[in-house]
Amino acid sequence: MEDELELIKNLYDMARGSTFEAQDHLIDETALGCFQEKECEKFVNHYDELIHQLNKLLKSIS
Repeated sequence: MEDELELIKNLYDMARGSTFEAQDHLIDETALGCFQEKECEKFVNHYDELIHQLNKLLKSIS
């Protein structure tokens, strides 16, 4: 059980890091136009949802 919890925590940390990178990327890309901005926004939303689901999972097993 501890190994599974550690794996979930690592996935959570990776997802959070990816979200922050994506948000930085979104800021950089806004100068290039609406298409890139919308694509980056989808990417950020995907990782926000992943973090939300991992949070729910962590709470359910803690």
